[in-house]
Amino acid sequence: MTTAIQEIRHITRRVINCITAGAVILLYHRVVDLDNDPQMLEVSPSRFEEHMSILRNRYRVMPMQEFRCTLTKGKVERHTVIITFDDGYYDNYKHALPILEYHQVPAAFYVASTNLDTQNEFWWDDLERILLTTQLLPSEFEIEIAGKRHHWETGQYATMDQFHVLDGGPLHPRQRMYMDLCRIFRQLEVDQQRQVLDKMTSWAGVEKTGRVTHRSMTSNELIKLSKSKFATIGGHTHHHCELSRLPGDEQQRDIERNKQQLEKIIGKKVDTFSYPFGSRVSYNEQSVAAVKSAGYLNACSNFPGVARRDVNMFELPRVLVRDWSADEFKQHMRRWFCE
Repeated sequence: MTTAIQEIRHITRRVINCITAGAVILLYHRVVDLDNDPQMLEVSPSRFEEHMSILRNRYRVMPMQEFRCTLTKGKVERHTVIITFDDGYYDNYKHALPILEYHQVPAAFYVASTNLDTQNEFWWDDLERILLTTQLLPSEFEIEIAGKRHHWETGQYATMDQFHVLDGGPLHPRQRMYMDLCRIFRQLEVDQQRQVLDKMTSWAGVEKTGRVTHRSMTSNELIKLSKSKFATIGGHTHHHCELSRLPGDEQQRDIERNKQQLEKIIGKKVDTFSYPFGSRVSYNEQSVAAVKSAGYLNACSNFPGVARRDVNMFELPRVLVRDWSADEFKQHMRRWFCE
């Protein structure tokens, strides 16, 4: 009986949600064609163009500031969509912006500032570059990280098989090592991450500097992006750390440093924010308080949901977009809006 009641309540909530107006906030990261994409952050330019065409013709795409105003007034129209990007990759400016401008649809770009004007990659890209693209590596790797000893067999030669973090099949030793290190790196401080990466680049015999294809924007690109009427720049912390693992004062410093640096570059106020990684365990009450204290007016998370009138302005849900075909994208949009 209990199970039946729970099922009825679930169905009832779903029906209520489907008839209640709400907005879908889309989360993109990259618009680019890559040979390897283990984190599934890539959406090809051709598919992104298809997504934007669908959105322009079927939905109401709204800037983050306007959406924030509608929420404040307690009004959210059905079929409202907000487009967002996280991290600040150069291809946001190079490939995404021209497509947005062509279709005349706005987007918010949440930029981590640590790699601006550098050739450095984010740590998950560095791990992919070292482990999955280097043809020949030593047969094993051993290191102490945060007081714990780790050892991996590498299989020496790289596999040409494509894989991503959601794969459920057997993994090549290097792919398994990549997955292990991604979990470990989420828990490390920035200095610890750099120390491990320095040892890995030396061990692998590869350069510390990253690939042009995986760099962040330059200041000039960020300025040009910010001048488009279809782009809003938002904060995303300086170091792109998982905030919940930092003391409150460190969270505050990293959030404020990012905001100040972005505002200095673009010469405009930055008042919208997104949490790095953004899952419910990636930030905490201290993170929310730090974001508010820094002067932000809203913040985006990274867990699925529809933003309705009663949504928390500092925990806006978003749905992650993959490299979907036009038909797949349409199906997801219909499902999110219960069409």
